[in-house]
Amino acid sequence: MHRLSSEQLRLTHRHALRLHLHLRPLNLHRHAMSPSHHTITLNNKQVPLTRLPTATHIDLEAVQQFQPFQAWTAAMSRELAGDPESSHRRSSSPSRGDATTNAHVGDHVHVRGVEVTDVDTFGSGKIGFVKFRADVVWKDGDDAHPPAANADDGWKKEAKIPGIVFARGGAVAILVLVRPEGSDKNNNSDDKTTEEDEERVVLVLQPRIPIASLSFAELPAGMLDGDNKFAGTAARELEEECGIRIHEDELVDLSALPYTSNSGNHISDADDLRTAGIFPSPGGSDEFIKIYLARKTLSRDDITRLEGREGGLRASGERITVRLVRLSELWRATRDMKAFVALSLYERGRREGLV
Repeated sequence: MHRLSSEQLRLTHRHALRLHLHLRPLNLHRHAMSPSHHTITLNNKQVPLTRLPTATHIDLEAVQQFQPFQAWTAAMSRELAGDPESSHRRSSSPSRGDATTNAHVGDHVHVRGVEVTDVDTFGSGKIGFVKFRADVVWKDGDDAHPPAANADDGWKKEAKIPGIVFARGGAVAILVLVRPEGSDKNNNSDDKTTEEDEERVVLVLQPRIPIASLSFAELPAGMLDGDNKFAGTAARELEEECGIRIHEDELVDLSALPYTSNSGNHISDADDLRTAGIFPSPGGSDEFIKIYLARKTLSRDDITRLEGREGGLRASGERITVRLVRLSELWRATRDMKAFVALSLYERGRREGLV
């Protein structure tokens, strides 16, 4: 049996190493490029959907199945088409309608592509958040016309519209008013109501790391789970966070009140992102919030026990403590945008006789 010399062994090893290093990047390159280009349809046009070149972990097919991304593409298609009958252009007050002036705004806009920059998943592996950049240009003037499919000529020099999106979908929040048994069922914060009988608002204290707070006071709230069952999600969150059980039929949709016609019909559309709820940060996120009102009558002992109650799903990282504040003091008790919107809608709804 022929034995290799030490020099031959070194050369053989070096050759094998070079071969390994040469082949490895080719395999990685092939793995990274194959699923990195897709298309989406916006207003009957094919638009490139890509991912950040370095973000090889992003599965574009999974992104396309992400419900908030689907809602965004559907709504953008309607917006680009003009959609003069879209419910977000209608109002219970005819003087505020703007369908005529906005029907052709889509003629000035061209979406040249969408690039997904990152994806965050929950512990279950389910997508929780998607970040993407929409390359959108705007052309002013009466001669503005959308270019033919895949033709960018004549649009490249036009102004770009900011298009960075943090897609997370919808959420619900609940303004919970608790009153003691034996008090006037219509009591509120007027001078005739004693402090003891005044309705209390249920707030929850919990860590909110993005604003560097470990005990932020806010209305009970939670993300939708993808099925857009708003009232059901609100009822479930209320029980999980506060231990308060309420049937979803008992909830009043405060966020729909401004868009309710004189006949009582809602003119918003939960299946259209543009009218699904209230938008806290439309300059950077698709997040919308539905705000509900819930009223509960409890014994005075139960109200006392509710104060300081600990709740939330501890296994999911929730650390929640219940706090009760008088309705008249809510505006001083929190910096929560949801609470201020809910309070405004509730007070206006009461004046209009809607709640």
